[in-house]
Amino acid sequence: MARSSPSGGSSGASAGDPSGDDPAGDPARSDSSDAPEEPAGRSSASEPTASSEGDDRETDERERTRRRLLAAIGQLYALAQALTDSEHAARHLVEATYARAADALATGDAPMLAARPHHDDHGGEEDDDARGRDASDAARAWLFALLVETARDTPPGEEAGPFEGDADEEETASDDEASSSSGHHIRRRAQERFLRRTLPSAFASLAPGRRLLLTLCDVEALSFAEAARVAGLSDASDARERHTDARAELRDALRQMAPRPERPFLDDDALPAGRLRAALRRMAERDLTAPPPALRPAARHALQRPSRGAPSSSGERDAASSSGALAADRPARAPSDDTDEAPSTWRRRLPRLLVTLLLIAGAGAFGYVTTTVLKGTAETSVTALAAERASEVTVRLRTDRPERAEQFVRDELGRRLSAPRIEGASLRGVGLAEVTPDERVPVFLFRDAASERPVAAYAYDYALLDRAGERLRLAPRLRRQLEKEGRFAAEEVSDQRVLLWRHRDDIFAVVTARPDSLRQRIAV
Repeated sequence: MARSSPSGGSSGASAGDPSGDDPAGDPARSDSSDAPEEPAGRSSASEPTASSEGDDRETDERERTRRRLLAAIGQLYALAQALTDSEHAARHLVEATYARAADALATGDAPMLAARPHHDDHGGEEDDDARGRDASDAARAWLFALLVETARDTPPGEEAGPFEGDADEEETASDDEASSSSGHHIRRRAQERFLRRTLPSAFASLAPGRRLLLTLCDVEALSFAEAARVAGLSDASDARERHTDARAELRDALRQMAPRPERPFLDDDALPAGRLRAALRRMAERDLTAPPPALRPAARHALQRPSRGAPSSSGERDAASSSGALAADRPARAPSDDTDEAPSTWRRRLPRLLVTLLLIAGAGAFGYVTTTVLKGTAETSVTALAAERASEVTVRLRTDRPERAEQFVRDELGRRLSAPRIEGASLRGVGLAEVTPDERVPVFLFRDAASERPVAAYAYDYALLDRAGERLRLAPRLRRQLEKEGRFAAEEVSDQRVLLWRHRDDIFAVVTARPDSLRQRIAV
C-alpha cells in the first residue's frame, strides 16, 4: 500500500521497510519529511506485544472466573436438588449447567466477563477484596440462572432433571407433574432426616419384647415362624400379631416426639412398612455397634473350654459309671472303722493332695494365660483383625467411583486418603470397621474378576496406631518392611495371608489366598 508523503507524491517501500506496509494513521510517518524515520519493524513489534499482554490478561480473567464458578458448586447442587426428584438427576443437572457455562466462557457470552470491573493500580487491598466478592457473587447468581434455564430447556424424563418451567407462567400438566415430583423428593429427604434424628429414641422407649420382635423381623429379616421360636412364642401368628403391635407402638412414639409440621411424615401412606423397615435397618447399622475387639477372643475361649460338671470324654463317663456301680456293690463299712482310720489316712494323703492341687492350679493358670492373654494380644494386631473380619464388613456406601468412596471417608472419619487401585478388581463400595472401642477404619470392598471373590482392603494409618497404643499393634518386622513407600509386606494368620503396603501415612491390609498374584496388580 502506497504511503503519502508531505509533498503529495507517492513513494514505494523505503530501504528500511522492505515490505512497503505501514499501519494506517501512524503519526511518526505523517508528521513531516524532515522527521527522523523510525527503525524498521518497531511499530509492528510493539503491536504484538500489546496484543499478547491483552491475551494474557484475558486468559487470567477467564481462569479466575472458572475458579469462582467452581467455588459455588455446593450452592448450585443444593438448588438442583430442590428442582429435581433424585440426587442422580440433580448431579446430572449440575454437570449440564457447567457444560453450558464452559460454552459461554469460550464464546465470551458470560455476562460477568463483559461487566467485570476495571483493574488498576490505584486501589488498595480492601478494594481488591471487594471486587473479588462482587465477582464471586455475580458468578454464583449467573450460575443459578443458568441452572434454572438448563432445567427448563431439558425435556421431561431426560437426565438433566424433570423440572419444567413455563415462561408465560401458565400452569400445564407437565409443570404440575414436575413440581409434584420435586416436592415429593424434598419431603422424602425431610422424612429421612426426621427418622435419623428421632428413631433411636423412639426405639429405645419400647419394651424389650417389642424391640426384640422389631430387631428379629425387620432388621435381621427372620420369618414370623423363626422369630416365634427365638422369642419363645406359641406360633407364627402370635409373632405376627405382636410384631404389628410393636410397629404401632413405634409409630406412636415417633408421633409423640415429632413437632406438628413433621407429623404428616408418619402417616401410613407417607411411611409405609417397607420404608420403616429400611429405616430400622439403617439405624441398627449406624447405632448398634460392631463387637469390640476383645469380645471375639473371649468368646473363642468360652467355646474351647469344656463345660463344668460334664465328663470331657466317653472314657471318663464310662469310668464314672463303673465306679458308681462298684460303689453300689461294695458292702457298707462299720462306723467304728471309719472313725478309727480317718485321722491316720488323712495325715498320710494330705501332702500328696496339696501338691496335686498346686499342680492343677498352676497348669490351669498357665493354660488360661497362654490361651487368652496371648491370643488376645494376637487379636489386637493389624493383620489379625483384618484376617478375622474380612468377611464381616458391610457396605455403608455402594459405589464404583473411588472419589465417592474417598469423600465418604472424609465425611465419616475426617481422613483424607486415596482409595487403593487393584487391576482386574472392581470397586463395589466402602464400609467402616471398629478396631478398638473408640476407633474405626475404612474398608474398601472390591470384586476380583479373575477369582470372583470379594477383596477387603483395610486402611489404617500411623496416627491411629499411635493413639491405640497396645490395643492395636503393627509388628516391628512389618514396620521395618513398610518404611520405604511402595514395598509390600506379608504375614500368615491362621490359614490366610495378609498383604500390606503403605501410601504416605496410610497402611493398607488385604486378605488374600494368593498374595503374589495380587501384589502385581496393586498400584502403589
